[in-house]
Amino acid sequence: MNLKYNLEKVKLYCFSKIFFEKRRKHYQNKYAFFLQKDCIRETQKKIIKNIQKKINNNQKISVYLVAYEKLQWAFDTLYDELKKDSLFDPKVLVLNAWERKYVEKESTKDLINFFNDKNYSIIRKINRKNLPDILICPRPDFEHIGLTFCPDQVYKKCLLVYCPYIWVVENTRAEHFHYSKEIMCFFWKEYLPNKYHIKYDHLSSLQKTKLLVNSSIIILSGSLKTDMLAKAKENFQYWKQENTKKIIYAVHWSLYDNVVAFGTFHRYYDKIYEYLKINPEIEMVISPHPFLKRFIADKALQEKWGGSSFHLTINEYNDFLKKWKELPNGNIIDDADYFGLFKSSDAMILDCMSFLPEYGSLLKPMCFLSREKDWHILQSKFNPEAKELLKTIHIAYEWEDIVNFIEHVVKKDEYPQKRQREEVVKKYFSINAGHVGKFIKNDIKKSLLK
Repeated sequence: MNLKYNLEKVKLYCFSKIFFEKRRKHYQNKYAFFLQKDCIRETQKKIIKNIQKKINNNQKISVYLVAYEKLQWAFDTLYDELKKDSLFDPKVLVLNAWERKYVEKESTKDLINFFNDKNYSIIRKINRKNLPDILICPRPDFEHIGLTFCPDQVYKKCLLVYCPYIWVVENTRAEHFHYSKEIMCFFWKEYLPNKYHIKYDHLSSLQKTKLLVNSSIIILSGSLKTDMLAKAKENFQYWKQENTKKIIYAVHWSLYDNVVAFGTFHRYYDKIYEYLKINPEIEMVISPHPFLKRFIADKALQEKWGGSSFHLTINEYNDFLKKWKELPNGNIIDDADYFGLFKSSDAMILDCMSFLPEYGSLLKPMCFLSREKDWHILQSKFNPEAKELLKTIHIAYEWEDIVNFIEHVVKKDEYPQKRQREEVVKKYFSINAGHVGKFIKNDIKKSLLK
């Protein structure tokens, strides 16, 4: 059974990889044609006219919000706002994350159950015949929209909207992974979390293709994650004790031997475990990035990313998590609903970049685990807004720095940077905080009713 299942996975992977590569080459010239003729905006105007006809006929506007996995879902308040408005008919489009090989078949079922528990309307597949009026994407990738049709068909039939599910804090990732992709030229609207996103949007694909950049396309909305944080209630289910200091240990997957890597799990996991064993007055919930397990298990993947000197086997990794969870003051979270855990905790130790603004906005103590030995090298990896946030965070270059953070900042509440953090968060990371979903819905509605 397992052999048959694995063979099917290999066949599917090979097919999808070849399929996407052929399709990319086939449509590359078409993208260039569309951009040169400036067809995109004209096509969008036609779609808007069709939508306005539906409105005049008292028909609802169909909106699909794309979901690949729970950890990339940040559309709760946007879905709720659309649902409350009689003009819209929102649905969640649940897709398999084909490009992410660690996503197993059963995760799709879990994802469906995740939305069923929220009583959301779900659709599983789209094709040329059932495209919505508006398609909202959390990632800028054509291949994530579906396998059954070609990307140019999507842009011709519906309005594409981009709402990134994360803040980008790294210095280069925004341009490489987001704004250098062809799909950025096809978006009708882009609702971006901070000014740094907008800077890269202006300087990369939109500028290169000479499309008109104006305030109606690129909009500073704030991050939907602030809505999730505002909505969340304290969740104590992962904590085993009452009178303890509660710390989240969030670890990234990037353990490869590369200058752009941030992961430090290989340096500290055993030391933190031993420290936790002899310090019952603190609790620690470990939150591993879902790709970490896959990275440890797949040597070919490690080579693809430049190799890794970390030689923990997948069995050793699983055994480590098991013994961590068996501690009276240790636990694990692999749930997407981590905002309640954030609110119930006292501090965070992390090397996960996206958690910097998310947890940072709660104004609680944070310790960032640096792979670099020097502040100037470390800060060069981050964009200007993230650098300001880093200045309000305890930086650990060595194991002794982590111990110092726990003993003084966490246990003794010595947190002098709190006022500075509050000012940075207010300036850069709290745009429309708690009301971003409502802001986006209102802007879409206003644009359609012009």
